[in-house]
Amino acid sequence: SPPAETSTETAAVATTPPAEAAAEAAPVETETPVVRTVDPVAEKIRAANPGSQFVQHIVLASAARAEEWLGTQSGLDRAVVVAVSINNATRFAVVSGPFETRAEVREYIQGMDQTADYWVRTARSLQRIAVDGGE
Repeated sequence: SPPAETSTETAAVATTPPAEAAAEAAPVETETPVVRTVDPVAEKIRAANPGSQFVQHIVLASAARAEEWLGTQSGLDRAVVVAVSINNATRFAVVSGPFETRAEVREYIQGMDQTADYWVRTARSLQRIAVDGGE
């Protein structure tokens, strides 16, 4: 009868020792793909319209030095530190953007310190060298 079958199945599940159940579950967990954390800055660069522009302020050897430099600057409210590959080495550029028009770039540059050094580059050129921060 149907109730007897149901109780038999329940009994089979109930008699499985917890250690065996955990051992059976473990391989399933290890087979799930590892989810990589997306670097939000690298993603911002990748998602930018290739024709838009970024203002590059400086490139330094470490993320810590780039963050430290950025902390000493005023008027760089849209600046972020992005990992870039230069001559097969990872460096860290401080960039602002993206800006869709030259007028936006000019307006942003006018808000920077008069002695500030910078380079305006297309998003496409930055996309070619940007790497995920962990690489």
